[in-house]
Amino acid sequence: MDAATFAATRADLPDGGRWTELIEGEPVAFAPPEPLHGTFVLNLSKAFAAAAGQGAANGQFGVGAVFETGLQTAADPDTVRFPAACLFARGVFEQMDREIANAVPALVVEVPGTPDRRREVGRRIEEYHAAGVAAVWIADLSELTVTIARPHAAPQTVGGSNRLTTDVLPAFGPTVEELFAEPEWWTRKAGAA
Repeated sequence: MDAATFAATRADLPDGGRWTELIEGEPVAFAPPEPLHGTFVLNLSKAFAAAAGQGAANGQFGVGAVFETGLQTAADPDTVRFPAACLFARGVFEQMDREIANAVPALVVEVPGTPDRRREVGRRIEEYHAAGVAAVWIADLSELTVTIARPHAAPQTVGGSNRLTTDVLPAFGPTVEELFAEPEWWTRKAGAA
């Protein structure tokens, strides 16, 4: 199967294809992520949105993140990955309604919380770098850390009060612990139960 056919038929797969990727021409289903995956992605999206808003106020338009958009990392046979988030240095609005992005993001964020996803991490990083992605962040849900992988550089793991930053979005800078923190409304709800 090629990437275009996969994009056109993905919604017809079990679970609407939400956890399915195309790997070397074959659709492969992954296990649904665990709840902490959602917490991390929610906090990340809020931090990206706040930073993009500050950037727009300073005249920096078209920079921002999209979530669960496919990236074609190989052709003939085609491979399409669906990372948790992609940060685009420009043209983010062109990518928002696409099943598969037609540009290379500056940053890809992966949250491999299930065993099948963890087995794929090394391969995914290699594919993203080969496709031209400058940085890949891998959120470790058990260690509550983020590993930063760049081409031709040793990976760097940060956690706790270390800040994640990117040149693409200068106003972005949450701590790692902020990205893993349960939202206040959720902790209030859990305390009331």
